[in-house]
Amino acid sequence: MASIVSTSYNLRYFNFPGLAETIRLLLCSIGAQWTEEHPEWPEKKGEQPFGHLPVLVEKDSGGQVLFTLSESLVIERYLLRKHSLVPSDPELAARQEQLRDQLYDAMVAMSYAMHAGGESAHIVVRRCTEILENLGQVHGKALRDNGSNGHLFGDKTTYPDLALYAFIRHIRAESAKEESAEIAAHFDSEAAPEFKKLVAVVEADPALQSYFEIQEKIGKS
Repeated sequence: MASIVSTSYNLRYFNFPGLAETIRLLLCSIGAQWTEEHPEWPEKKGEQPFGHLPVLVEKDSGGQVLFTLSESLVIERYLLRKHSLVPSDPELAARQEQLRDQLYDAMVAMSYAMHAGGESAHIVVRRCTEILENLGQVHGKALRDNGSNGHLFGDKTTYPDLALYAFIRHIRAESAKEESAEIAAHFDSEAAPEFKKLVAVVEADPALQSYFEIQEKIGKS
């Protein structure tokens, strides 16, 4: 997925996978020059375009800001279009994006379920469980239909592969939290060989080794 880039990027987000992980993977896969900052929160909230994170700041070779963009899915698709990573076939592009959007819906549902309280909490948790179970079925079938080669489409790493890998990292991070463990257990990547294969294939992708070097440094710090 690597391509030649002439600009640099600054990604603002918190120091955990969350909504920015697919963006990080995309930036590494295109060979972008990029840095990440973790703004003090909520002190810096008012300085963000929409009052939340992630935010992507694009700069020219001289360091001048060219573009500031909010909303995680919009940032992802901006990078895809800018670096010609969107399939030319509109049907294929839509099929890829619907799988990615299902992951986003699941993350939102998990967030609500983990913080649910009161009499309606069990309804929110049950709905989250249904969403996660359906996600596992849909993505598992897509991986099998593509030959169980570790990719959702074709034989190379694509946008939905990165998004699913990022989602699995998010699940693993959340499962370590006592209040989140029960919810996260509904999507156990170790239980399905299709997901284990995708993780292995993404982690072996040469274009993503800079990403894993960053993760290793974070783990040692």
